[in-house]
Amino acid sequence: YNKAASWFSFDIENTSGKDANLVIGLGDPYLDKVSFYKKAGNSIRLADTAGALHPFGTRSVVDKNIAFVLTVPAHATVACLIRTKNVYHHTFMQLKIETVKSYEASLLKEYLSWGVATGILCFVMVFSLVIFFVEKNKEYLFFGCYVFSTIVWVWSNTGLGYQLIWSDYPQAMIR
Repeated sequence: YNKAASWFSFDIENTSGKDANLVIGLGDPYLDKVSFYKKAGNSIRLADTAGALHPFGTRSVVDKNIAFVLTVPAHATVACLIRTKNVYHHTFMQLKIETVKSYEASLLKEYLSWGVATGILCFVMVFSLVIFFVEKNKEYLFFGCYVFSTIVWVWSNTGLGYQLIWSDYPQAMIR
């Protein structure tokens, strides 16, 4: 764990004849504070901020992971800087740059997968609780509680809980 800020610099070149609308995804919901800067000429300006310590509603991209939108003009190169500051978590990023359409498609697949997995776990939890009430066997109650804690753990570690349940409480992201 390093409490110092980390800087990452990269250039994005658009060789096509039209503007490119891109999403820069960082792939980790546990980055405490992330600032995204764009360089224009000799100046660097703050384009967006996000992170686990910011309320979810302030994000420009509605995703459990941190992402930023960037428009690169035709036949141009944009210099980008990302500053991460972590106090409570490690700095781990899977930088992914893709078109908005591609990003939305992959996001839909990911959320569908998490929805199916959560649905299966909820079914197993309810089924074990029903069996507990019918059979009066405490093992089914304990198993239902175990499955519930697994759901909470998965939602907490994937960022889904922060996005969908406790989005106004960034303190919940401090673990």
